[in-house]
Amino acid sequence: MIDVVVDAIPSGIGKKNKEDFYSKYSVKSVFQAGEAFDVADIPAFMSIINYNDAKKLNSVRIPSPFAVSLMRTLKPLDVEFGVKRVMCTLIRPGSEPMRDHYGPVDTMVLDKPDVAQSVLRDEMRQMFRKDVTFASIAVPSILLAVEVVVVDLERNASAQQVIDLLFGIPRIILVKSSMRLHSIDAIFEYIRRVARPSADVYELCVWYEHVKVSEHRLKLVQAFDPHCVQTPEIIDAIRALAGREEMQESFNRTNKALKLLSPGIYP
Repeated sequence: MIDVVVDAIPSGIGKKNKEDFYSKYSVKSVFQAGEAFDVADIPAFMSIINYNDAKKLNSVRIPSPFAVSLMRTLKPLDVEFGVKRVMCTLIRPGSEPMRDHYGPVDTMVLDKPDVAQSVLRDEMRQMFRKDVTFASIAVPSILLAVEVVVVDLERNASAQQVIDLLFGIPRIILVKSSMRLHSIDAIFEYIRRVARPSADVYELCVWYEHVKVSEHRLKLVQAFDPHCVQTPEIIDAIRALAGREEMQESFNRTNKALKLLSPGIYP
């Protein structure tokens, strides 16, 4: 008896699999970000947003790692201070491990603005109905991606208040440049040594010194692993569809199983 299938087939085939197999045999399904929004009952699943909704449905789609990383910070910021609009510049690895034939090499390439903006905007609107302006640049790296996020807040906040908020949010850690975690390779190596040998970085890493506020405008610089920052959401999605655990129970169990670092300031 199969309760839930995680469909990790190449992009664009998931919908056919759903029609031919999952729906036919009443099997619930989790789809990846490469699939179209209409493949699933929930087009963009995140534990903190729609876990309980997923318990009543048959399929979910996991959002892109870029959307997952943004929502990790934007959702609590919106609850605490209110968010008017967001501007985000993504600096992303142009390649990845085991795919060294990808580029770029010794250059930086801007992604087409209509593609980068529309894809993330449409995805974010499934979870966060605020104005998000987005630009993306590919660089010669295979490690973490970096987002420079500027947020216009509705209510006054100090940098310390934002730090205090992020300090207590699971799946987010604050990292200090002054303690040598000033680069993506330093974070990658630190995680490998203190958390998990695979160096999979499930946490969103926000640089402590770059939390700045000027009047109602907040600036954050955050790093994440585009290969696996969404992994905790996939595991929670399976439990949500199976309907056997409440959100907080699944959330905590996933964090423990993956050995996520506790919220706080590192190292």
